[in-house]
Amino acid sequence: MRTQPYRLSILTAAVLAIPSISAAQQYSLQRSNSIDLSTQFLTGSNFGTNPLSLAFDAASNSAWVGGYYGLPGIGNIGVVRVGDALATNASAVGLDSSTFSTSAFRGLSHLSTFGGDVLLSNVNPETAPHFVRRINGTTGATVWNVDNPGNFLPSPNGSGGATAMEIDPRGAGASGSGTFGIGFMTQAGSGGGARHVLDLNNGSLLYGPGGALGGGAGVFSTAGQDNAFGNRDIDFDAQGNFLRSTARGFDYAVRAGDTSFQNTFGGAGSYGILQKRDNGNTNFQVIQNDVGQSGEFFAGAGTSQFVALSARISGAANPLAVPYTAADPFAFSDGNGNTQSNLDARHVHFRNLDGSTTGLTTTSLAGDEDFFTGGFSSDIKQFASGVDANGFPVLMVLSFAERRLDVYQVEPTWTAGSGDWDTSGNWAYNLIGNGGTQNARFNQQGAATTVTLNSAKSSKLVKFDSTNSYTISGTGTLTLDAPDGKAANIAVLQGSHTIAVPVIADNGTDLRVPLASTLTLSGGISGAGMTKRDAGTAVVKNFRLSAASFRGGTVRIAPHGGNPNDGASRAELQFPQTVPGTYDGTLDITNNGVIDPVTPLADVKTALLSGRAGGTWLGGGLTSSTAAANSAVAAVGYGLAGDIGATTFLGQTVAADDVIVRYTRLGDANLDGTTSINDFALLAANFNTAGGWTKGDFNFDDAVNIGDFSLLAANFNQSAPGDLPRVAVPEPASVGIVLGAAALLGSRRRRA
Repeated sequence: MRTQPYRLSILTAAVLAIPSISAAQQYSLQRSNSIDLSTQFLTGSNFGTNPLSLAFDAASNSAWVGGYYGLPGIGNIGVVRVGDALATNASAVGLDSSTFSTSAFRGLSHLSTFGGDVLLSNVNPETAPHFVRRINGTTGATVWNVDNPGNFLPSPNGSGGATAMEIDPRGAGASGSGTFGIGFMTQAGSGGGARHVLDLNNGSLLYGPGGALGGGAGVFSTAGQDNAFGNRDIDFDAQGNFLRSTARGFDYAVRAGDTSFQNTFGGAGSYGILQKRDNGNTNFQVIQNDVGQSGEFFAGAGTSQFVALSARISGAANPLAVPYTAADPFAFSDGNGNTQSNLDARHVHFRNLDGSTTGLTTTSLAGDEDFFTGGFSSDIKQFASGVDANGFPVLMVLSFAERRLDVYQVEPTWTAGSGDWDTSGNWAYNLIGNGGTQNARFNQQGAATTVTLNSAKSSKLVKFDSTNSYTISGTGTLTLDAPDGKAANIAVLQGSHTIAVPVIADNGTDLRVPLASTLTLSGGISGAGMTKRDAGTAVVKNFRLSAASFRGGTVRIAPHGGNPNDGASRAELQFPQTVPGTYDGTLDITNNGVIDPVTPLADVKTALLSGRAGGTWLGGGLTSSTAAANSAVAAVGYGLAGDIGATTFLGQTVAADDVIVRYTRLGDANLDGTTSINDFALLAANFNTAGGWTKGDFNFDDAVNIGDFSLLAANFNQSAPGDLPRVAVPEPASVGIVLGAAALLGSRRRRA
């Protein structure tokens, strides 16, 4: 349902066109939020078991959701207000004063909003009355209420009331006064029922009932059309043109006057833009409730518009129809006689006004865009549209089964070559990517591109979709933020790309890199948390996070160039195992070190032994490609900071029970980067006992013995290849001490 329909809405079909810009210039939708409604709509709730109807008001940045009662017996339904609907902290609160009781499997059919208030319709054949009610959008208190019978003409099947409702911007008063009105349709069979318009101020009747719509001209002519089974949704655009959703398809009619409409061929009645057919069959589907769940205009100027449409998934059995499930495809027949097959009833479909898809780069939304949640599994119950603070269009999609409200907005997209992030002209339609509900998409294919970022910017999804590389560099920072309860993302769809400014993961960040692609974070990443997904590689200068999870591919800490503090990382290390014994992802520390203040030492050691892979350092889990290249003399050592009395490690402050890990020389028990007499002292103190690396177990056999001493002696007074540059020259006195100690330890071993 549209907010303030007298204002132009500019959303097109999965791609959008701003009225002041050529219609050929289009851009994509992002899913800016997915708002969970499951705590408001559930068994025992005063607002219903499921969300059913929807309205949005851009002025107050609020949405309202009406409930449905899906259990046997009598239960309550009401309205839930979603405040800050376009912000990261959107919150849903029930309006207690809006609730009332209803019979089983009934709900608030439609909501609309005007001036901060909400118009709602209730249609219930089992219990009277049917009504249209205006309530306060903040408190839920009733402003006015109009009941049926007396004011509404009942439909032939006795289920009158406003089954389809929307604000009519033309007012449709018989005198042509232009008073804003709430227009609605009663549910009826073929022919469309009765049309009414109520004055928004007090609920008085502006027009109707009048049998055939439009004072005899008729909104809907059934000639050549299949308009059976009533009205499920209506919508008006800014010019007052009319879109109707029925169980057999979708109709469009052009406004011819205050009370009359004509189809696009110039005659009376509507134009059937899409008709439901069995998939691959030339016959219309006979089964009721199959199509025409909801429809919404996205208006340009005049009739240059687009529509969003959703179907209803039938659960009924009918011998005249082919039963199908949610996943089964169906077909539309457009107004030009073309059949569009293999469509999914669960999706949001976008079409031109004649039902065609000409010129549309995207024709459907599946509900799984931008990584928030899974796809739509059942009916989309209603849409709402409006504009955001920048005047760009918004589409809201209400999902019945998932109990969620998905918000779609214009996706900020870089359109220039190399240039400054802060220059609006470098972005499509001057929409700079910035904010916790906004993407930043880089998808130009011309050449390698450098984006200069010299300020602080944020994004919920940085999206790279180019075979030519992007580099984001400069003196600024890039914060990955997202709506409450959601993870932010950096997603590489193709190619290899670099972010050279510091990345701050405010709300947890997923790094999504496919096989054969690389994402380089040469400015490092810090903050709340990071999860590596998919089979590609992420290269980071370092990570200093609350947690780092490795669920796919490889995270490689870039080899430091002489300052080990550059590569000193810190996080709770998480190594998931979808298949027991096999790690989903790999952390490659190269020639660096890691601090884990949370994970037990035994768990880190298990991941390290997997990465060691018998001494090759080619396994999954925790490993080092630098150790793999120097496996004869180097390894990855591990232990507790307290084991070696460390209060700092590679420039980072550590506590005694922090796990520390480092690429180093075989024999470096105290993990200081080289082997020395201090390492011998640790080995001697624990000789011939069980112990880990910091006690002198350099061959990972859980025992400190002559084999470990031999490794220390062979590497004495040396650092690991590829680590800190140094010239290792054994001091004669130290060599003599080690040789003497070898004889002593050998004697102790024989006596033991």
